[in-house]
Amino acid sequence: MDGEVTAIDEFPWMALLEYKNITAEKSVGFGCSGTLISKRHVLTTAHCIKELEQRKLELFSVRLGEYNISSEEDCVEMFGFRDCTDPPQDIAVEKWFVYAKHNKHIHDVALIQLKENAQYNDFVRPICLPSTNDTEEVGQILVIAGWGRTEKENMSPVKLKVNVPVVSFTDCYEKYRIANTILNQTQHLCAGSVLGKDACSGDSGGPLMTLRKTDGRWIVMGIISTGNSCGLPDWPGIYMRVAYYREWIYGHIKNK
Repeated sequence: MDGEVTAIDEFPWMALLEYKNITAEKSVGFGCSGTLISKRHVLTTAHCIKELEQRKLELFSVRLGEYNISSEEDCVEMFGFRDCTDPPQDIAVEKWFVYAKHNKHIHDVALIQLKENAQYNDFVRPICLPSTNDTEEVGQILVIAGWGRTEKENMSPVKLKVNVPVVSFTDCYEKYRIANTILNQTQHLCAGSVLGKDACSGDSGGPLMTLRKTDGRWIVMGIISTGNSCGLPDWPGIYMRVAYYREWIYGHIKNK
């Protein structure tokens, strides 16, 4: 993700998924992102969870409240004052749910249930799910964030953000049809098509967000899923449309 550095307390619902090698029982680091939507649940993509055994990997922990992966203590200087985050929260994964009809980029949605409640503070808070009134328009600017790969590094140590415009689904459908990827407007949302402004490896599972004007709440409109490489002009990123899966998500949260 080639974007600008976020504020230290910006997007406090961002999560990092940590994996371990099953054989060595040792952490191999962070590989995907997620979005905190309740004290016990993180929204992500199915491809960040399924088929891990083939690579001898296992998702075992979720980190909340992170800002700079490379530092023990995260602080910034502002107006002569030093502002520091609370220590990040590493919470074990209890179980996860993958949407039943998932297949590659189709229904690429999963929900992680944590073993313990997240402790809310200025750096850890959930984002809102969209209501039936939360819709997007072509050209509307949405926001993505994460620690994914940039042009210079395998993974950005600091949380970044990028603005991406919503792309016409018809144009997106035709573009990807040529690449033998068939999209469905009920489950997919397209945004981007701007050189260098895109999600990339490591950002999968993170949120596509908008700020609701009526009440000032941030809404997760989509989940970063896939695309054609990263940041290519005229190739939008593909996101899973959260509104389509709202009832499925609520069903699992209410059963906890």
